[in-house]
Amino acid sequence: MSAREPERSASTSLTQGEYRELLEPYIEALNAARGSLEQSPDAGVSIRRIARAVERKVANRGLHAVAQAAGRVGRAETPDVGAELRTLLELLEAVVAGRLRPGSAVLLVEDDPATVALLSLTLERAGRSVVSADSLEAVLAALHDRVVEVVLLDLGLPDLDGREILSALKAHPATAPIPVLVLTASNEPWVRAECLALGAAGFLSKPIDPRLVVAALNAGASLEAAAGGELAEDRVPGSLEALVGESDPLTAKLISQRLIREGFAVRLFSSGSALLREAERLTPAVVVMDSLLPGVEGLELVSRLRALPSYRQLPIILLSSVGSEREVVRALEAGADDCLRKPFSPAELMARIDRLLRRRER
Repeated sequence: MSAREPERSASTSLTQGEYRELLEPYIEALNAARGSLEQSPDAGVSIRRIARAVERKVANRGLHAVAQAAGRVGRAETPDVGAELRTLLELLEAVVAGRLRPGSAVLLVEDDPATVALLSLTLERAGRSVVSADSLEAVLAALHDRVVEVVLLDLGLPDLDGREILSALKAHPATAPIPVLVLTASNEPWVRAECLALGAAGFLSKPIDPRLVVAALNAGASLEAAAGGELAEDRVPGSLEALVGESDPLTAKLISQRLIREGFAVRLFSSGSALLREAERLTPAVVVMDSLLPGVEGLELVSRLRALPSYRQLPIILLSSVGSEREVVRALEAGADDCLRKPFSPAELMARIDRLLRRRER
């Protein structure tokens, strides 16, 4: 690394348990009022009052992102309260779960001013503190001065390959635990394989969709790789089950988090062969899978699923990094109901799933 070693001792006044004890009553009260928001205008007044109390409570405890989000809820007009409240609740739950630490920041390692401006504006709007850097020295300085929650790392820096920074971060005990999300325009499998081998937690494809970045951070910075076939740890019981085939840990996390939030039970598979092996004994409501799964690739997997009696009419959505007209036609000819190009918004994915499920019910 460098003679200037990063310091990882955050100045926090409360333990994790104390933060949980402090914030859980507010989370419970906000969720209760949120459930009545559509039926009762008074619920909006209650939400704003609770949010202002949260802002005062956390103002001097290093929870800058939470304080900013609470302030926006406290000042929001009634029609906008719900959207702002969702961000506040996600941040509060991240603190309680230990995913967001007091005083922590997102370190954006990127040399393109337009990308820095776009991501900084979006992340700060979502209540995140952002520090930018465009060199290894600047990265080390940022890590020395701040507690960093996650690193967003561009591979194409002007004077240094981003993989060198990734290697340096993961080689040092003080910075090795920090999740690193790689920003890249490359779809080459060997580039992604190398980054994963060096310790990357996941990928975000360029051109960057800021909504995906916010969703990734709100989903949690741990970003564990999806294990084949077990129920997601944070499963919410639901009457519908979804099979998700995705080998990229970040994308798998984004999809499963959104489906779970919508009431689906989710089974994650990191290979096509694992998904196919389990498919015969499962009867899901929908299948969402990448077109380049290892084992059995997407188009063949669609055809083999369609050969199973219970999957002949079942909605199947294929995710593709290519998204060309030819790729879409091939997907539809293989039996997919829809083809969604990466990067995509989780909200867009849910809209397509809902459309297919409604069509099936007719």
